[in-house]
Amino acid sequence: LETLSKAVKAQDDAHRSDADKIYVLQEQLVKVDRIHNTVHSHLDQLEAEQRQMQERLENVLERAESKAGQTLQRDVQAALLHQLAAIRAALPDPLPPAPPHNSPP
Repeated sequence: LETLSKAVKAQDDAHRSDADKIYVLQEQLVKVDRIHNTVHSHLDQLEAEQRQMQERLENVLERAESKAGQTLQRDVQAALLHQLAAIRAALPDPLPPAPPHNSPP
């Protein structure tokens, strides 16, 4: 009877030990799940920040291209005005009268 009692106690201890191991594993699984959710939350946040930064960069590039185009347009206008002034300076003053439209030049 004592041997049977010891065997039952050993089996109870083994079951208790298994239950304790299962409990510990379940607790670890809960922790891993929380970490997993936290990582995914951070990834989602990083992706949103990356999209915002991409949009900002595109806006900055558009403004830079617009300013560069405006600067180029001003530079071309200034060069054309300079050439026009040089042409006017090279012409005689006053200009001779224009020939009639129907006569050969």
